[in-house]
Amino acid sequence: MRSVAAWRSPRAMPRTADDAASRPLLRRLARRRVALGFLAGAVAFVLAEPTSCSLVAGGAVALVGEAIRLWAAGHLDKGREVTMSGT
Repeated sequence: MRSVAAWRSPRAMPRTADDAASRPLLRRLARRRVALGFLAGAVAFVLAEPTSCSLVAGGAVALVGEAIRLWAAGHLDKGREVTMSGT
């Protein structure tokens, strides 16, 4: 089975901090990623035209997702190693 890294192109992500520093656009975006996320959320909120049906459907999906997250959190042992090898 191929690793996740094998599916990425060699130039898709910087390998080191020096590599990221050599790409000015990547460096600027990385510094502003949280602000850009809030901006994208605000734009989506302004452009959305929710109906009562879509709000109920979205709420149901969110509740199911939160239930799965809570269930999974109860089964994780964060002090234990998750993987033993890279294969």
